[in-house]
Amino acid sequence: RGQGLVSQSELDTAEREAFEMASGCALLDLSPFTKIAVSGPDALGFLDRLATARIDVEVGRCVYSLMLNVRGGSEADVTITRLAPDRFRIVSGAATRRRDLALLRRALCGQAVQIRDVTEDDAIIGVMGEASRQILSGLSSDDWTGFAFSTMRNVTVVGVACAATRLSYVGERGWELTIPGESAGTVFDALIAAGARPMGHFALN
Repeated sequence: RGQGLVSQSELDTAEREAFEMASGCALLDLSPFTKIAVSGPDALGFLDRLATARIDVEVGRCVYSLMLNVRGGSEADVTITRLAPDRFRIVSGAATRRRDLALLRRALCGQAVQIRDVTEDDAIIGVMGEASRQILSGLSSDDWTGFAFSTMRNVTVVGVACAATRLSYVGERGWELTIPGESAGTVFDALIAAGARPMGHFALN
């Protein structure tokens, strides 16, 4: 590992975990991803100025975007979900948490905008693979069929209120469940009991 070498056993494990998605369902712990709440009367204009994508979308829409510095250089690679007309959630990489918060705070110029690090508030479980819809439908009375890509809905899974976002970085059907931290274990255990299997970040990459 110190020399960049990976054992055959590690490769075999990653391949087995990733292959689970072809016909089954894999679970990813995405909780370490940076989560930032941006709200206030000027929140839309503030984010529209920083982002390369159009942020003025309907409530419940999730937008993939870069965020730029004052010279037009790329500073962050994020998703931005519109939770309300004046309330947004940014999700970025775990390793760039402080840098992304600093970028947002530097960009403030007296606007009525609140920026809050909410990374520790919620867990995120990625539910990915061919069987993901079937498994989620079995644990929830919500409609998982008419669920458009890059949209977010409030749902209930095994009695736990959470937010589901139809996203996938693995090339398969999937959702990211944002769950209050204290209830994440209940949802995770139910997904495992329903047939989903954990997948590590080596396999994800």
